Amino acid sequence: MKALFVTGEAIPFVNTGMVTGLLQELPKELSKQEDMQLCIVMPYYKAVAEQPTFQIKYITNFGVQLGWRHLHCGLFHAVDTESGINYYFLDNKYYFYRDEIYGHQDDGERFAFFAKAAITALEYIDFVPDVINCTDWTSALVPLFLKSDFSHLEPYRDIKTLLTVNDVEYQGKASGEFLTEVLGLSENWRSIITQGDNINFVKTAVVLADGVVTKEGIKALPGLESVSTTYAYKFASIAEKNAVDFAKHYREIFEHLLFEDEMTADL
Repeated sequence: MKALFVTGEAIPFVNTGMVTGLLQELPKELSKQEDMQLCIVMPYYKAVAEQPTFQIKYITNFGVQLGWRHLHCGLFHAVDTESGINYYFLDNKYYFYRDEIYGHQDDGERFAFFAKAAITALEYIDFVPDVINCTDWTSALVPLFLKSDFSHLEPYRDIKTLLTVNDVEYQGKASGEFLTEVLGLSENWRSIITQGDNINFVKTAVVLADGVVTKEGIKALPGLESVSTTYAYKFASIAEKNAVDFAKHYREIFEHLLFEDEMTADL
């Protein structure tokens, strides 16, 4: 099985506290499992680029179309020698070479670029995953771009997507014009990605992803109760007991996405 983790941060490179608990250890535990190939994609932040202890190498660059913008994306690579996990970093200095990771007025645009670039990068890293795991709002637009821009391409048609919701409060919001101005999508997508008066990244992923994983006991996301109920068949919650069992249950969810119709489970 091939799994791609698309995340706003990953230890040891960046840790602001967004990814907490056993999620921090999940990729390494999964990589220990038989027949599991795993890669992680994250932004090439200033904090990563300026850390000399990280052995990160440049691979190539490519273009990303985001609305009317044709944007540069550099691709960098590092290997965790202990686990063998490949880390890929997506570079755009305008978006990511900043002192603070989050909290910018254009965060929506920054991570829309990141989500689309993550899918585009698959061609250059020669890795077509069976499952893409998206962590919280920073990568929640991956299922959208996969369907809107890539689903007509043969290698991408069968990729399953999973949204892992760790922080239920931050959902990634943008104003209505974001649909055409930044995402470059038609009005046909508006009802799918809008909650109230705003574009909502997490709501988008709940609707379009194949599965949603939440913390134990969470059956509905705040402000998205109706959507959570409508798509309850996609939801699974995992108890954080220990890293080994946590990874085992994630593997079961991956397999469920690939071979079953409905997802709902408490593990």
